[in-house]
Amino acid sequence: MRKNIGFGLKLKKWKKGEIDDRVDEMLSLVQMKGLGDRTIDRISGGQQQRVALARALALEPKVLLLDEPLSNLDANLRVVMREEIRNIQERIGITTIFVTHDQYEAMSISDRLLVLNDGVIQQIGSPFEIYEKPENEFIAGFVGYVNFLEGTVDTIHDDTNIFVITTAYGVFEFDNDRYGIKVGDDVLVVIRPETVSLAPSNGTERPNTLQGIIQSQMYAGNLAKYTVKVGDREIIVDQYNPKDSLRFKNMEKVEIIIPQSAHILKRN
Repeated sequence: MRKNIGFGLKLKKWKKGEIDDRVDEMLSLVQMKGLGDRTIDRISGGQQQRVALARALALEPKVLLLDEPLSNLDANLRVVMREEIRNIQERIGITTIFVTHDQYEAMSISDRLLVLNDGVIQQIGSPFEIYEKPENEFIAGFVGYVNFLEGTVDTIHDDTNIFVITTAYGVFEFDNDRYGIKVGDDVLVVIRPETVSLAPSNGTERPNTLQGIIQSQMYAGNLAKYTVKVGDREIIVDQYNPKDSLRFKNMEKVEIIIPQSAHILKRN
């Protein structure tokens, strides 16, 4: 393993003593001090990834490129290695480009995200901006699950910045700072499953609600995921801490309460 980490240094004609010192430094950095004499086949998958990282960092690159570095690891080990890579990157302060198709991985490890579609940049921003304020339908649907509600802007109250949007399921109001949207525009309301809430339906129409029927539910410990039939479509709703919230049964009538802060996109 020591030869593996020091391979690039040997190609650059470093002296043996310098290579040994640098390899020791890298082993300590990736928390594998004392394991340098082991062969690659005698260490775990996570340790193998650390060795690969140490080998790259040994050359003191100005930019570190990581291309799907965690794709072959199991789920639990991926979480551990994400934290390791993030901690190492912060300690040494090196600019790192991390390529991944895993949206959660990208969100959790990055300071800034660049999302590509067919080689074209769709949006650059912080994880918060990408998730909460997607610039187009592709971004909204690519990062996390999303429900879309089509509508038309009926009124914009300039004094309060309230958008009144007419949909096939009623009239909704949203407090939005989306510039470039005007009265008459066709829009999409971006409804994240975790931002809405469920309540028993009493048959009375209330503002910013959808009336529906529970089609299915899945209990996953920390959340209950409901599929609600609303008209001719299905809306996914995530209820966290389900033990402490209302529990619903299949075929029960409910209302979905949509927050005024839901993001709005202009349809192309």
